[in-house]
Amino acid sequence: MSKPCPICGCHEYDHYEYSRENLRNSLNLTSVNLCKSCNLGLAMPRLKQDTLDQFYKSGSYWDSQTSNNKFSIVHQKVQSFYRVNYIKSFLSEKPNNILDVGAGNGFIGEFTQASFPGSKYFFLEPDPNLSNKILNRVTDSKQFSLVESLDEGFDVIFINHVLEHVENPVTLINQYKKLLSPRGILYIETPNQDFKFKNSPFPHTLFFSKKSMKNLIKKVEMNVLDLTSFGRMTFVDPTNTTPKLLPRLFAMSVRVNIWFAQRAFNNLMFRYNDPTNGIWLRAIVRSYN
Repeated sequence: MSKPCPICGCHEYDHYEYSRENLRNSLNLTSVNLCKSCNLGLAMPRLKQDTLDQFYKSGSYWDSQTSNNKFSIVHQKVQSFYRVNYIKSFLSEKPNNILDVGAGNGFIGEFTQASFPGSKYFFLEPDPNLSNKILNRVTDSKQFSLVESLDEGFDVIFINHVLEHVENPVTLINQYKKLLSPRGILYIETPNQDFKFKNSPFPHTLFFSKKSMKNLIKKVEMNVLDLTSFGRMTFVDPTNTTPKLLPRLFAMSVRVNIWFAQRAFNNLMFRYNDPTNGIWLRAIVRSYN
C-alpha cells in the first residue's frame, strides 16, 4: 500500500509523469502521485526532510539558477514588491516584527522596511551565501533560528515558494503558526500544480491546487482570509500577438537599471494581479481566535 497523503491521509492516487524533459534530476524524482481526495500532488519517490535540507543547504541548485542571471534576480525583486503590497489590506496596523521564510535574496526585507518604517525584519535562508548577502544589503536584518523565540510574536510571516520544497506541509505550517502574534498573518505562496504546465518542475516535491491548500489550512486549524490563483505567462501565450517583445523590453530595463520600467514590463509579462487560471497560488491565513 502506498504511503498516506500528508494532508488528508488518503491512500488513493492518480499518477502523472514528473517531467516531460528526458533528463535525470539529482533527486531522482520520476512521477507525481495526485491525491484523489484532497488533490495534493506528491513527487515520487517521497524524500525525507533531511535529504531535502542537505540538497538546499549545498547551494548548488540555487547557484545554477540565479547567481549569474540578473534578469531572474530582478524578476524575484518585482515579485517581492507585489507580495508586500498585497498584504497591506489585511493589516489593521503597522507590523512590528516580520519573518521571511526561505528569504532567497531578501527583497521582502527591502520592501517591508520601505513600507513599514521601524519594523524589524527577520529571515530564514538555508543557503549561507544568500544569507550573507541579505545581512550585508538589508539594513538591520537579522537571521532567525527556529530554536529562538520572540515574546511578542511575528505580525507577518512570509512563506514564499517554500511548501513545494518540503516533505510535510502540515508540520511546516504548524511550526510557524505558533510563532505568530495574536493578530498575526501568514502569507503563503506556491506554484499552482506546475507539473501540469512546466516541462520540468524540478526540484518541487509537493504540488498544490486551491482545493489542497484549503484542506491544508483546515488541517492546521487556521482561518482563510484570502485564497486566490494569480499570474500568467503572457509572453508564451500563443494568442499574444507580441510574445517576444515584452521579454526584450524587460531585459532592456534591467540593463539600464530603471526600476519603474522593470516593474511595469515584468508585470505585463506575468500579470501579478490577474486571477484567471493563475500559475501561482497565494493564501492569507490567521489563527483561530
